[in-house]
Amino acid sequence: MHQGKELKNIRKKRGIKLSEIAALAGFKSIQNIFDIEKREVVNLDTLIRMCDALNVPITHFHPDIIIDKEKPAENQKPTFSTPMHHGEEIKKLRKQRRLKANDFADLIGLKNRQNVYDIERRETVDLLTLQTICKALGVSITHFHPDFFEEETTKPIENKVHIGEKIKALRSKQKVNVTDFAKAIGFTNRQSVYSMEKRKRIDIATLQKVAEVLNVPVEYFLDEILLNTNHIHTKEHKNLAQLKKELQDKDTRIMELQDKIIELQKEVIELRSKLNN
Repeated sequence: MHQGKELKNIRKKRGIKLSEIAALAGFKSIQNIFDIEKREVVNLDTLIRMCDALNVPITHFHPDIIIDKEKPAENQKPTFSTPMHHGEEIKKLRKQRRLKANDFADLIGLKNRQNVYDIERRETVDLLTLQTICKALGVSITHFHPDFFEEETTKPIENKVHIGEKIKALRSKQKVNVTDFAKAIGFTNRQSVYSMEKRKRIDIATLQKVAEVLNVPVEYFLDEILLNTNHIHTKEHKNLAQLKKELQDKDTRIMELQDKIIELQKEVIELRSKLNN
């Protein structure tokens, strides 16, 4: 499967604009989405963010991910089935680097060495924990998952916009009862509403339902993010124009040097001709 094309197809089927998906998935500009949709393989962190925004399960792209159906989606830690025993391999790498369990626990943010021993007994370690361990051990995630495609992850937009808080503020302002609100947007209970209102990013399908119930356009929740996104995108265009000018200047200089080389070659030929005569 060409993951980028599939993400693009899903986005277009749902009528989601590039600027909207960029804002929902926490990317700096629509250029990031263009880049993602061109990739045959998208790195897992980016893919999780895109799936979250599009309201698509990650298993659509990675059927081998183990999902715990008992846990809410926002608390999921993607785990892969793998022939390698993760714990034993982590232990081997730790010992090769002569790291004591206590020191290793500090490095990966665990309370004590017992937590390290627990991890080293697991056949499969969840991806988020595994990424932290890889950084501490100085190895790539592909050491454990060779099928992964690693790249520099684009950082989310750094701003104070919190979509969940905006929903809560508007719901409170309109005096909409939590239980009624939950039913109206298709949630099973009010706890799901409280959980949603704590989240910074919310998938577009849910956001559209929320906007409809609260009688506001979807842009009401995205305006500040899109403003930041557009500002960054404009800045990127300026930087791109500057780079193009620099390249044109260098191309001109190269052509001048090539002309100079041709002139020198002609002079050399003339000198050789005179010497032969």
